[in-house]
Amino acid sequence: MLDWESWGLAPVGYDAACLWSASLAVPLLSERVLAEFSDVLETRPGLLSRLMLCANIERAQRRTGKTTPVTERAREAASDLLSSLN
Repeated sequence: MLDWESWGLAPVGYDAACLWSASLAVPLLSERVLAEFSDVLETRPGLLSRLMLCANIERAQRRTGKTTPVTERAREAASDLLSSLN
């Protein structure tokens, strides 16, 4: 399957990071995505992509006032990612 929308414009690992962020509600699945795509998700662009997606989840929660199954997990992940980037 190929996703041609905005092809080539995102950092390496962005698509895998999108899959990871969507899977945060199911911890075993998000861990599996991290393991399967670690070659791109553990790079600096991959870490930044994951952090940006966590920020988007937080921004949506603040805008709507609604929490989702991924809200708290995204907050925890963002904290871990910030530590990794330092």
